[in-house]
Amino acid sequence: MSAGAVEDDVSPNEKRRKCNESATVMAELILPPHANHMGNLFGGQIMNWMEQAALITAMRHSRTEMRVTSVDDIHFLAPVRVGDRQETSSAVQLMCR
Repeated sequence: MSAGAVEDDVSPNEKRRKCNESATVMAELILPPHANHMGNLFGGQIMNWMEQAALITAMRHSRTEMRVTSVDDIHFLAPVRVGDRQETSSAVQLMCR
């Protein structure tokens, strides 16, 4: 997932953030409204939580409003069932100028 461009607009009084200072971890309990008739979590719900985590991380890091512009690919390896706990994490991996 990539977020919009980060402006290099940090005032001299603000210290630059390290990548790990912006990390986000979100946990959700899977409830029946999140799932289909077979009790599996909707893929779109997972994508929504991924976007939320990515946006929180990007906005913490850049200190400005951001938006998700693209997702390269997603692979669902196993179903997530009602009653499971889903953990979504996001972190800045690289900051370039």
